[in-house]
Amino acid sequence: MWPNALLLLLVGNGLYDMACAAALLWFPRSPLSNFHLGIFRSPHSPPSHRPSPLAERMLAYWVGSAGITRLLAGYFYPDRGLLLAAGASFFFEAMAFSHEFVVNRQSMIAWKAGFTILLSVLFGIIVLMDLKIIL
Repeated sequence: MWPNALLLLLVGNGLYDMACAAALLWFPRSPLSNFHLGIFRSPHSPPSHRPSPLAERMLAYWVGSAGITRLLAGYFYPDRGLLLAAGASFFFEAMAFSHEFVVNRQSMIAWKAGFTILLSVLFGIIVLMDLKIIL
């Protein structure tokens, strides 16, 4: 049962990230792209606190690269190297959002950033538990 839950997590999150990356690139004002952009802006944010179009595209590339890593880790399960890369991608995501929240707090919505950080750490721990690296 445990591997099935992990596969669902990896493949589901990978597909979600790939869909969000495509939306960010091709439909930047769609509701799906707003799942990631919504962390950085709100309708009430001044324009100076919103990401530039280049930053939005770079976010899409980053989200897509994490998504493909997680998707491949799920597809080729139980490849330890891909699982380690997927786990590391969750921790890197948490670290990046934590850093940006500290450095550029006025441009992020606190509860959304916190939710992303905590969920990324939790997913990373789940992957490392499957690898028997922790617990």
